[in-house]
Amino acid sequence: MKYPTFSISLAIWKLLTDSQGTNGQSTTRGSYVPVTNVHCPDVFTRRTLDQQFQLDPREREYIDGRRALLPEAWSQWLRDPSTLGYSAQDLKLVSGADVPSIALASSGGSFRSALFSAGALTAFDIRNDTAKAIGTGGLLQVSQYHSGLSGGSWIATSLAINDLPVPRDLVLGNVHQGGNLTGWLLDRDLLLPDGIRAIDFYEDIVDQVRSKANAGFDTGLTDIWSRALAYHLLPGTSEQNFFSDDESTHGAGVLYSDLQKIPRFTQKQMPFPLIVVNARPPLFEDAPPGTNLPLESTVYEVTPFEFGSYDPHLAAFVDVKYLGTELNELKPKSSDSCVTNFDQADFVAGSSSSLFFALLYDSRRKLNGIEAKAADFLFKALNNLLKGISTRADDVGVVPNVSKVSVNRILACRVENVYSHSVGLEWVNMKMPTLQVLS
Repeated sequence: MKYPTFSISLAIWKLLTDSQGTNGQSTTRGSYVPVTNVHCPDVFTRRTLDQQFQLDPREREYIDGRRALLPEAWSQWLRDPSTLGYSAQDLKLVSGADVPSIALASSGGSFRSALFSAGALTAFDIRNDTAKAIGTGGLLQVSQYHSGLSGGSWIATSLAINDLPVPRDLVLGNVHQGGNLTGWLLDRDLLLPDGIRAIDFYEDIVDQVRSKANAGFDTGLTDIWSRALAYHLLPGTSEQNFFSDDESTHGAGVLYSDLQKIPRFTQKQMPFPLIVVNARPPLFEDAPPGTNLPLESTVYEVTPFEFGSYDPHLAAFVDVKYLGTELNELKPKSSDSCVTNFDQADFVAGSSSSLFFALLYDSRRKLNGIEAKAADFLFKALNNLLKGISTRADDVGVVPNVSKVSVNRILACRVENVYSHSVGLEWVNMKMPTLQVLS
């Protein structure tokens, strides 16, 4: 579908002239805004180098607890040896210590990869009768980790936040079958969900992002992109309320640390979700879009418990609930200087997929059906918009560094593909940084 230049021009013009409110101040509630001056817990950071690179105790407890449940899951998967040629009895999986470690990775590629991963996970889901009959259904239930990048992070985040529903119901919805999932609303474009009505869509989103900027946090296009993704990936949005200006219905305030409260997560009934980010070295700070990053770049990860890196250059983590807190030597400025509400689930997924904006900066090629001239206009209009909401690199998600001692320059990061818990990294389409860590 092609959107006329007129519709785009009118939407952006309206956005730039009307959305700032009085004196450029936000007029929207602050569900997307981090909370400052929070009392800090006694311990919310750790150095893995001092711990011989051990897992966070909470992650270790989750994995050990999940492994204890897996012999039964393996038994259900391999109950019929005629399907795959294996039986649970032959494998002699008596306890959690006997089960092999399996991790799933969802790669990048926007909705294409997200939908492909959803299809693959459906084929691995024992709740799918067809997959169960042919023998593939059950692999999802015996997996211990699920990592994702870019579009793969969309399915990983959406699946976990929604309590691991059947992937088909997650994507297509199940309201008509008596469920409560509205689906990903795939008939609505990510950037221009309804032609001229995109005016209202962007007014609400930019107002929310400006609220975050007015609270003293660096923002940019990634925040806008993240909020747009939330309308599709996170609970709350339906066809009926899609253009509602109540941000609470569109995933604002849904935190990545909220995964700790999701029923199947608390019961250890889902693979442990994680996202991995790759840092851009200081020498590449001013590199143009399309620059390949070196293999020695620091690797970060985001889990329901923490954000940080096992890389020896950093070897430090911060509790993801307090992500956004300025630290020095892994210590906050004061006992009441912590930040919460920064780890927005849409921001995590959006930061993993900001490669989208490289198309605007680099190629000016057709974008989601937008003609080249219209895309160029959109690019220029967004540049003007950024003057009000961006204070650093426009195209990256910005977070404070977890340790000024280990990394004392600004780093830019993007989510890349990982096999399992930072033990291997697969470089995919490394074009554009999408997460920036501040010193």
